[in-house]
Amino acid sequence: MTTVFLRRSSADGWQFNQKELFKQHANESSLATRGWIFQERVLSPRIVHFTKSQIFWECNQATIAEDGHIVQDECGVHQVDFSKVVYSDVLNGRPTRRHGLAYPPRWESLIEAYSTLQLTNPDDKLLALSGLALAFARENRGFEEGRVYVAGLWSNDLVSMLAWETTIADLFTLQHRPTQWRAPSFSWAAIDDAVTFEGSHTHMPFTTSRSAQSPDTRSTGMISCHVKHKDNDLFGILEACTVVLAGPLVHGTSLGPLPSDLADRKRGYFPLYDRDMSACGTMQPDCAESLVPGLQVTYLLLPQMNDKTDCRSFLVLVLLQTNTEEYNVHRRIGLGRGPVGMFDGAEVDVVSLV
Repeated sequence: MTTVFLRRSSADGWQFNQKELFKQHANESSLATRGWIFQERVLSPRIVHFTKSQIFWECNQATIAEDGHIVQDECGVHQVDFSKVVYSDVLNGRPTRRHGLAYPPRWESLIEAYSTLQLTNPDDKLLALSGLALAFARENRGFEEGRVYVAGLWSNDLVSMLAWETTIADLFTLQHRPTQWRAPSFSWAAIDDAVTFEGSHTHMPFTTSRSAQSPDTRSTGMISCHVKHKDNDLFGILEACTVVLAGPLVHGTSLGPLPSDLADRKRGYFPLYDRDMSACGTMQPDCAESLVPGLQVTYLLLPQMNDKTDCRSFLVLVLLQTNTEEYNVHRRIGLGRGPVGMFDGAEVDVVSLV
């Protein structure tokens, strides 16, 4: 005796469940949560998913179910509003489209999705993305333009790419920084939590460079970068990495996040203070070590990467002096935000980030 299963594919009560099948059985499968799988899905021109419900065809143009249903939300990871179609556009340097608007091809789109995935060996953070980095460099003329791959970022847009932050709402659940060094503190690859980039979800005029979008002429610029790779693989495991930046600096203090609600401030609110101990902004810390109170910190002005004309806040990097004899070497501990006025009269200085 043979059992035959039938499914209606029409715009009726079945349609909602129909749309959820690929998400549930492919994108939310255990396999799809693994970091090494991400670049395989993006780089493969065609993929056939064998799931417990039916077979799905996924390519750079569409995702189609065995019964003919065209999947509308074929995102690579369900937390991120990007599909394989968009991933491929980013990789090939084509403008992508979301909500009827054209978006620049951004490496950050790939990183935001990749950062939500899991790795059995945390040291593979950059290695599991090396194939995508190589393909991105080739397709976007990276080698011709002298673009350097710097710990998961790109030298031509590195300053604006520093505007990443963790997506963790409860700061007290942030993971600790890995005990084994794998990336410099200014890179998203230095931490294990998911990240998002400032401006990556706003519509801006098409350009291959995010730096060209910044209207601020006072913000930070890169002087140089030094990257040392293991086994001479330009996209693989790192041994050391430093960037030298010049920009407006303000010094202050971090007292840590509020441990409990205080007046109208909720638990976890993270204020920053200037040298006079006046509140001057807030911070989204990178990891659990950034929550330590009483840190003497430095704020480094970054380009404004959003398109809100009424926004009076600029992005700031929060830096921590490292134990080294080299001049002005810092490491990143978080990303801060504060009013534009906090940098009025700020002196421009040179810092090295490790």
